[in-house]
Order: sequence, then C-alpha cells, then structure tokens
Amino acid sequence: MRIAVVMTVKDEDDVIFSNILYHKHIGVTDFYIYLDGSTDNTLNIVRELSNVNIKYSSLPKWMLYEYSFDRYTSRYQTHHTARQIINCFDAVELARKNGIKWVISIDPDELICLDKERVIRDSLKEFLFSLPSNIYAVTFPTLEVIPRKLNYTNVFAEETFFKAPYSYGEGRRIGESASGLDEIPEPEILYSSNEIQNKWQDLHSSKACQKYHTSLDLKYLNGVLDVPHLVVHNPKLDSQLIFDWYVGHFIGKQAFRIDRDVSFQSLHSVALPNRDNELVTGYLLHYNNYSAVKFLKKYKAFSSHPETYTLGYSVDTLKIFLRNLVNFSGMNENSCIEIFSDSFIVDSCRLSVIRERWAGAIEVVEAVKHFFDSLT
Repeated sequence: MRIAVVMTVKDEDDVIFSNILYHKHIGVTDFYIYLDGSTDNTLNIVRELSNVNIKYSSLPKWMLYEYSFDRYTSRYQTHHTARQIINCFDAVELARKNGIKWVISIDPDELICLDKERVIRDSLKEFLFSLPSNIYAVTFPTLEVIPRKLNYTNVFAEETFFKAPYSYGEGRRIGESASGLDEIPEPEILYSSNEIQNKWQDLHSSKACQKYHTSLDLKYLNGVLDVPHLVVHNPKLDSQLIFDWYVGHFIGKQAFRIDRDVSFQSLHSVALPNRDNELVTGYLLHYNNYSAVKFLKKYKAFSSHPETYTLGYSVDTLKIFLRNLVNFSGMNENSCIEIFSDSFIVDSCRLSVIRERWAGAIEVVEAVKHFFDSLT
C-alpha cells in the first residue's frame, strides 16, 4: 500500500525535513519533490532522505500538444502555481508507474492532520486504504496558523493555535464568491486611523488592548462580517486596511485516487463526477507567514508575480498590498517586520479578545507538537 506526497519547493530548508519526517510517520511512502529555483540548502537536505524522488520544475513536451493543458503551459514561465500543477500531472504519471494508489499535493508549510490530539503511526495510509471505492478524493479543510512571536526554530513543534475553518461563521472571504473561482472584487474597507481607533475604544476599554486592531468587529462597523479579520496599517496613507481573517488559502487540499483520469480544477482539488465521491475530514495545517523571516522571503519571491492567478481570477488584495509593501514601498526590512509584528502576530491580549468576541474562531491542535516533542 503506497501513497505519495508531491511538493513544488523553493527555498524551504527551514521546514522541508520536518515536513517529510512527519508525513512519513503517518504513512506517506513516497515523496515527489520538484525544486523550483531553490538557492538554499533544500537540495542537500532532501537528497539525504529515503523514498524521496527529486526533480526540477520542467515543462513536459507532450503537454505542449494537448490543448487542455494550454492554461497551464501558457503561464509556465510567469506563474508558480502553473508550474505546481504541471508538476502534479508529472508526479501522477510517475506514481502510476510505481504502483502508488493515492497522491496528495501540498506545500512544504502544510501538514495533513487527522486527529488534533495525537499523531498515530501510519494513520493516514490506513485511513485512505480503508475508504470505499466510490470515494475518489478526501478534502482536508484548512486551519491557518496563528503566529505568536516573530521567529520560530521549528514552527511545527512550537505552535498550537490555528484559525478555525470558515464554517463557524461567514464561510467566505470579503467580496469573494463561495466557489472562489469568480473574479474577486477589492475586498478591503478603508477607514482613517482616528476613526478606526475611536471605534476600537468604543468596543474595548482595556488600555492594554487598545493598540491592537485585529479583533475589531467588522459587523459593528458595517454589517459585512461576523468573523475576526486583520487590520494592516498603510504608512503612506496613514490609514488602516481591513482584510480577511485568513491570509493564505482557506479551501484546503485533497488526497485523490489515481486509478482513474485525474483533472485538476486547481492546486486544491480535482474534478469529481459528483459530491458523493468526496469525503471531507481532518485538517490541513497551514503554517502561512509564520515568522518575520518567512514573511519577507515570501513576498520578495512574489515581487514579479502577475496580479491574476493561473486560472485567471484576481490575486487577493492583501497579497498585492503586502507584495508592494515589501518590494516597492521604499521601506527597509525592519519597518516591514514592524508592520508584520503589529498586524499579524497575536499576543495573549489579542488572543483573549478574539476568543471572547468570536467563540469558536480559534482551534488548538496539540498533536503535531506532541509528535515532535517525542523525537527529542
């Protein structure tokens, strides 16, 4: 019984070893690692690991003659996500030749979690091979990490707080359709610094918490959302930009059978005959923007990315704003890190306010930390 993980990797030497170690423990037997311009120590790390197939992002010639792949091949040079999907197709073909039955496409900063309390050896493999034949795909909904300090040695081993799935509240982003595939309007709502501060003071009298804006209730302001959100200071306009609670994606990732034709709808899912062929369970732990170093690295790498995704819809306004902030605002790294700290790090005060105002907004996942603690 073999299952494979496929990852497209660029400069992920801080997490790649721990990611593979964790997924091996829960039953992943094969890893297809596609290096996509890495300049750090990633290659040296993965080449020392067993059951890891190392390749480089490349465009298979056979895809050039298949019209159905045109939306990926035409964006191969410009879109990292197009290369990821092409690599997934390539990995599926290799996995079929090697007798692998299930494939999971994830990023190096993502972990599959079946149980929030404990990590059981081979649990993922045993779970997937226990499923009835009519289940073609398993979706793991996202829990996005809540960073509580500037930097981590091993965030998988240190962080246990995550943003809950949207099912507890609004269920979608500001201005984005539930499908996530339609054109996304501008999602931010702009207020002056004084106005946002006055409304914050009306809501929370605690002086210790008044400088934190992330738990300001948007429903109180304009009736748009009943979920937490982020407020990022725009230094050029001296204003606050209000954004979605999730910084990364929120629609999860899938494990899928490859004993049938596979067509990727996106990096997150494959096409299915109907919903009865899908099971939704467990979690995808996404350690997105978990540190100041990772924040700077991510948005520097995003500097030349077009303002649309591979499938044509608009890149989130928050990502465009952060890309411009890091690369084109003229601000130095220390100033960018200060904004990251003020806007994205959730200390105990901010955490308590979020828990008080949005019951169920935060999930605690101890399993991964316990796993890495057991290795020391």
